[in-house]
Amino acid sequence: MRKYSVFIIIAIIIASLFIIKSLFFPTPNEGNANASNGKKMDTPALAVDIMVLKNQKAANEIQSTGTILPNEKVELASEGSGKVVGIYFKEGSYVKSGQLLVKLNDKDLRAQLNKAKVALTLSKDKASRQEKLLAIQGTSKEDFDIAQNQVLSYQTDINYYESLISQTEIRAPFSGIIGFRSIALGSYVSPSTVVATLQQLNPIKIEFTAPEKYLNEFKVGQPFEFTSEGNSNKLTAKVATIDPQIDLNTRSVTIRGIAENKSGLLPGNFVKINIDVTKDIQTIQIPTSAVVPILKGQKVYIIKNGKAEEKEIIISDRDDKNVRVESGVKEGDSLIVTGIIMLKQGMSVKPSKTL
Repeated sequence: MRKYSVFIIIAIIIASLFIIKSLFFPTPNEGNANASNGKKMDTPALAVDIMVLKNQKAANEIQSTGTILPNEKVELASEGSGKVVGIYFKEGSYVKSGQLLVKLNDKDLRAQLNKAKVALTLSKDKASRQEKLLAIQGTSKEDFDIAQNQVLSYQTDINYYESLISQTEIRAPFSGIIGFRSIALGSYVSPSTVVATLQQLNPIKIEFTAPEKYLNEFKVGQPFEFTSEGNSNKLTAKVATIDPQIDLNTRSVTIRGIAENKSGLLPGNFVKINIDVTKDIQTIQIPTSAVVPILKGQKVYIIKNGKAEEKEIIISDRDDKNVRVESGVKEGDSLIVTGIIMLKQGMSVKPSKTL
């Protein structure tokens, strides 16, 4: 009796396994039979968001970072050597063009100058007498010429000493702000001694770089905007100079602009540059997220007759959010912009929202 019960239990288990297999793991013949009877369900169309493409003005803005430079900058030094006897500026102050800044000792030179001036006066008197004597043949032409040459010689000496004395003065070559001085009264300086630095801070220059592909977008006199750290106000400048060569390492061109320094910016300030290079042409722009990289370029998906269709595209330019398409799609195409990673050629899709 016990063996009979075990046999019944085993039979029930085997029957249960056959039932489970037939329900959940049909044989290929059974599957085909079900399909032929219409029991297999079609894969539902994938819901996607679309964008109807249209031509629009090719807006473009070049962004870069730059540095403020002084309009003019010079390291002040003397032409001659000597002891400092006068300092006539305050560090960090505004000085005018031609203003005397530093004076070196010139006592010896002035003594030589005064001596030459006295000699000049005497030589002129002698030359005058020789001229009168020559008129009455009281002297020779040779003596008269010697007297005249002495006048010229002493005048040359005077010019020479005046030139040396001028080299004992350091004057501002232009108006601007003078920095820290590196000398004190009594210091001995030479032409290699940098006394101070003078900078012209209004106007200022803005130096920045741009990729070489944008070289033709820049013109001298072209306006642009910039902002500085700590100041969100947009300031305006104009392109002043374009470097005539490309940096071989960065493949970029250096550009300098000029602007009024109404905000009191200082050399070395970091600035952000925005230059509008919008062109009066019509192009198609699409979101960067809709572009799929492929081996030899990029592709997108459009909807055609309820199916996803691949389109290889050529991109002319891009920014952080959009790309400009040169070819591959056209105005009026319905571009798929969501569910990109699930799409395949010919897959059934249906638009759920038009952007």
